[in-house]
Parts: sequence; C-alpha cells; structure tokens
Amino acid sequence: MKVSTGIRIGAMLAALVLAGCASQGTQKTLGEQNSGFLKDYSNLQWTQDRQGNPVRTWISPSLAPERYDAILLEPLRLYPEPRPTEQVSREELERILAYANQALKRELAKRFVLVNRPQPGAVRLRAAISGVAAQGEGLAPYQYVPIALAATMAKRAVAGTPQRAFIVGESELLDSVSGELLAQQVKVGSGAAAKLQKIAGKDRITLETVKPLVDELAAAALPNLEQLVRPRGG
Repeated sequence: MKVSTGIRIGAMLAALVLAGCASQGTQKTLGEQNSGFLKDYSNLQWTQDRQGNPVRTWISPSLAPERYDAILLEPLRLYPEPRPTEQVSREELERILAYANQALKRELAKRFVLVNRPQPGAVRLRAAISGVAAQGEGLAPYQYVPIALAATMAKRAVAGTPQRAFIVGESELLDSVSGELLAQQVKVGSGAAAKLQKIAGKDRITLETVKPLVDELAAAALPNLEQLVRPRGG
C-alpha cells in the first residue's frame, strides 16, 4: 500500500495537538507497542499522568530532580524516519523537521535552561513521535500501523467521517555526562481529527501548511517535565 509521507506527517501533527479523552483500553493497546526508539522497554510500568490518562513510565530510583537544572535537547524525531514523496519533497521534509525542532527548543527554553553540550546538572532529552492511529467506523483500536492508518484517517477526515486520532510519543532522559538512564515514557494522546482536513486535502505539503500545528505541538510538549528537572526560577 503506497502512502503519502505528507499525510503521515500531517496526521502525526494534527493528532498530537488536539485535545480529547480516549478510552484507557485504547490508549493501553497502543501504548504497549514498542517501536524500538527507546533503548529498553523492560522497566516500563503503567501509571497515570496528571490528567488521569494511562502512561507507561519508568523513573530511576537514583534520579533526584534537585540535581538537574538544565536540558541538553536532542533533535525531535519522527520514528521511523519518513521518506520524500510527490506530495512532500526531501527539502520540504528537512524544513518541517528543522522548524519543529526550533519550535520545541523555543518553548522548552521558556520553562528550562537549555545547554549545547554535556555538563554536570544537565539531562539529555531524546524524544520521538513513533506512531499514529485512528479509531472510527470499521477501525479497531489495535489497527495502529502508523503509515497505513494515517492514510485511512486522512481519507475519512476529508470525506467528513468523524474520526478519533491517536499519537504515540516516546521520550527518555539520560545524564548528559555519564549517559545513565534516568527516566522513560511512552504516552498516547488523542483527539478528534477535524484539523486533519486542512492537511490531508493538500496536493503539496509545505512548512507553511503545517506550521500552525507545529507551533501548537511545541507549546504543549512534555507538560510533566518539571517533576524531573528544575524549571527556571525553581
């Protein structure tokens, strides 16, 4: 099945920034899939975030938040890496990813001290969008294969079919000097996919097409990070 990378990127971004409550069963089904982005999944346990949503997480017993007051941010990734198509060129993909990283860095800098190299008191943050899924008429929650469902989700959104989108985000913190693993998380967000229509209907995907979604994504990223790293002025 040939699927547009542009639709996949649009689906990922739209799903990530939309609010909504999914069933815990659906979120757990998606959250139990291991993409391979994290170095190890064996220690992850189910818990709940501040909003009561299920999340797979692990925090090292040796992590003391007062020890860390800065972040060394690695570039945000789409995992696995997307490929260019007729709808989105390699150059445009590079522009979109570059802007996404600039936006994420800008928003995190409002809350935390960011550094450019490993140093004592700094954590290394790795993060990726590792999957998208859709749930609606004729779709089961476990049918989560990112590329195939991104296309299905886009097609149904354009056709006006109500659709719920899911996004799987993975992240981990490491000591920037020693490389010690400090924390990991796999989280599934969800929302109605109305905004997807604005992207799925485009013949060409450009940075300007997705920029508003990227900005929302960055502003909403990693809301619980203050529990692990001291924020500015903390």
